[in-house]
Amino acid sequence: MMGIILLTIGTIFFGIASYLDLRYTEFPDWVPYLAIALGLVTRAVFSIILHNPSLLTSSILIGAFFLFIGYIFYFTKQWGDGDAWLFAALGFLFPDPAGIRNSDIFLFEMIMNFFIISFLYVIAFSICLGILNRKIVVKHFIARVKENRNKLVLLFMLTLLGSALILYNLYALEPSLLLISYALALPFLSIAAMLFFYYSKIIDDVVLKKRILTKNLKEGDVLAGSKWRGLNKKEIAKLRKRKKYVWIKEGVRFAPVFPITMLVTLFYGSLVPLII
Repeated sequence: MMGIILLTIGTIFFGIASYLDLRYTEFPDWVPYLAIALGLVTRAVFSIILHNPSLLTSSILIGAFFLFIGYIFYFTKQWGDGDAWLFAALGFLFPDPAGIRNSDIFLFEMIMNFFIISFLYVIAFSICLGILNRKIVVKHFIARVKENRNKLVLLFMLTLLGSALILYNLYALEPSLLLISYALALPFLSIAAMLFFYYSKIIDDVVLKKRILTKNLKEGDVLAGSKWRGLNKKEIAKLRKRKKYVWIKEGVRFAPVFPITMLVTLFYGSLVPLII
């Protein structure tokens, strides 16, 4: 019963945050706060009914740990404080599977799934942005590749040499066809990784940043180069007095990662074997 209630809370509030983030690029602070509060109340009630205080204490400890990790990402400018609190909500709501499924390594599964899903989501989101802004992205991408063509050739030659050395050493060990395939793919994978790095930098520098008049600033806009925190009315008023233009940035609309992580971990389990 407790698991169903917590799942309902998570689905509703992570869903609200995801919808608002995708549509408006932000969500109000009360969304994760209320999800955490309802989760703690639910666990407190069931800890009394079942005479099991660990239902509440584990929630507090794991939730606080997730919040700490979330704020590390916030202070390193990886995401906003709202995302930090959504990450904390995962820990407060589900420090354990809450009876939905059995798992001895649930927290490991939750954390690893979060990073795997985040990685895949960011790639998919970046590709969608590139398609929507394909004219400007293609122009800058071609220019970036031409500018770095010598580096790309050098990278390919070095990884090709490394691949040859790996194959030479594997030959004496009678390697499997799979290991040989990995070694042969190494130069091409390294080039693909570098090209995607160039692509992601273009998305970040060209698509997600823009120069606007300060008179057009609105609450919630984030200044480029600052932490992921939206401007308030007082800060906007000060900027309008001091500057005519500012650079603002948008980030990956990250909130959908949280409900996806919750549902995958609760109903499927670890994604690590799929990646390995």
